[in-house]
Amino acid sequence: MIVVNAGAAQFKSGGPITMTAEDVVRVCRAAPHATVVAVHMEALNHCPLNRADLGAVLDEAGLLPQVWIPANGESLTFP
Repeated sequence: MIVVNAGAAQFKSGGPITMTAEDVVRVCRAAPHATVVAVHMEALNHCPLNRADLGAVLDEAGLLPQVWIPANGESLTFP
């Protein structure tokens, strides 16, 4: 199980300080047997990556089944 902060958060200058969609793809490929949980999206105004966009990138890469993208307030139970 890998939990990633995936909102691509950034300050007014510089690059992202949390993971971008491409970073999440790299994590999935580096750990193909892990379940990845992507959090820290749409909760803050400095996180431009939203759930739909991340899901689209992961789907295109064939990795969406490996990643949980919980909705606001959703609880996840891990086996």
